Amino acid sequence: MSVEEQNTEVLDLPGEAPVTTLTKLPPATSTQVGTDENQWQRVGERLAWLTSDVPRQIANFLDRYQTPVKGLGIIALSIPFVVFTAALLRVIAVVPLLAPTLELVGFGYSAWFVYRYLLFADRRQELGTELDQIKGRVWGQDS
Repeated sequence: MSVEEQNTEVLDLPGEAPVTTLTKLPPATSTQVGTDENQWQRVGERLAWLTSDVPRQIANFLDRYQTPVKGLGIIALSIPFVVFTAALLRVIAVVPLLAPTLELVGFGYSAWFVYRYLLFADRRQELGTELDQIKGRVWGQDS
């Protein structure tokens, strides 16, 4: 018998003609198992490389490009904030009496600020002194 005749088998079902020919697979050998172990070993080595080398490369990249990465991060984080603020303002505009009430509060605060700091000369000087102190603290200058 030839190899092909040994590996094929004809199925005879009762009452029907032969349906198909099935090919038998050769039995597994020890070389295939060794190959599988080598594949797993290679996968393990790649994972070890990912866990050891990639974080170091990311840290080097962030050290090298710190300013642009910060800028992109600020932009990326500000987009959801702007979207949230716009949605909140739409909700405030829809709620009855809330928008006019907030407008009255803003008008009252503006009137108080003008009376408190801008109407009289001595109070304007006081405001200027306070602003200079704040600028000094922000820019790191002692006042």
